[in-house]
Amino acid sequence: EVGGDLFDFFFLDDDYLCLAIGDVSGKGVPASLFMAITRTLIKTRAVKSLPPHEIMYNVNNDLAIDNDSLMFVTLFLGILKISTGEFSYSNGGHNLPYVIKNNGELVQIKKSKGMALGIMPRCQFDTNTIRLESGDKIYLFTDGVNEAMNKKLLPFSDDRLEKMLKKYHRESPEKLITLSIEEIDTFAEGAEQSDDITILTLEYLG
Repeated sequence: EVGGDLFDFFFLDDDYLCLAIGDVSGKGVPASLFMAITRTLIKTRAVKSLPPHEIMYNVNNDLAIDNDSLMFVTLFLGILKISTGEFSYSNGGHNLPYVIKNNGELVQIKKSKGMALGIMPRCQFDTNTIRLESGDKIYLFTDGVNEAMNKKLLPFSDDRLEKMLKKYHRESPEKLITLSIEEIDTFAEGAEQSDDITILTLEYLG
C-alpha cells in the first residue's frame, strides 16, 4: 500500500533542524509519487540562509511546473534554532500544529499566509516565529487524525485531539504518538481507516 502523507526532519547544520509534514491530494500511486517529489524538493531547497517562506515559495514553483494533473499538497515547514529555541515556520494550507508547553498548557500555532503548494506558481507565503522553552513539544499531524471516522461517521475532531494532548502532555514524543494512535483506533471502533494518519512530534530539551 502507498500513501500521500509525508514527513521529514533533517539538520541544516549543527544548530538548525528543519522539519516538515504534508498531505497530498488524491490517493494511491499518483499521490505517493507527488509526495516523493515534494519531499525531495524540500531537501533540495531547504538551506540555512533561507527563511521558511522562501523555501516554500521555491518548492511551490517547482511543483507547479507542468502540473497538468492539478495535484497539490498542504505543507507545514519549520526550522528550529537549537541554541535559542527559536522556531520559525511557514504554512501552506496545512493543519495548524500544537505547542504542548512544559506546564501542560496547549497552544495552537498561529496561522500564517499561504495556500496549498502546486496549484499555481509565485504564490506568497509568510514566516512566523515562536520561541520554545525547555520541555515544550510541537505536535504536527495530518487531517487523518482529527478527521478519523468511527462507525457512526463521527469525526475524532479537534476537540478530542486537544483533550488527548492535555491528558498526555507529560509523555515522551514516542509515547505520545503511540497513545495518539491507540486513542484514534479505540474511537474508530473497527471502522475502516479512510485517510492516511501521520504524526510528527518534537520535544525541545533546551
